[in-house]
Amino acid sequence: MGKLVLSITVLLFVFFVMRGVRQWKQQFKRENVGYCLLVKQYEENGQYYGIFQQGDKEWCVSYPVETFLALTPLTRGELILEAGQFYAFVV
Repeated sequence: MGKLVLSITVLLFVFFVMRGVRQWKQQFKRENVGYCLLVKQYEENGQYYGIFQQGDKEWCVSYPVETFLALTPLTRGELILEAGQFYAFVV
């Protein structure tokens, strides 16, 4: 009985460690652009775009309609990209 409990505990420990490592690795795939200003947003052919500025840098990214409706131009927040695509904009 003790060996069964110990083996289940070890298996669960390994499972949760592997899951944590996988999540930790995914954080590095995300590019935290930083604190930006949403200066303009527009819709073109069913795609929704926002133009973000940080100093003299500018990004034009496509994002979901929910984000398009929730944000208004001249909103400041933290822009996060994953593999060059929009991931989040935290106000």
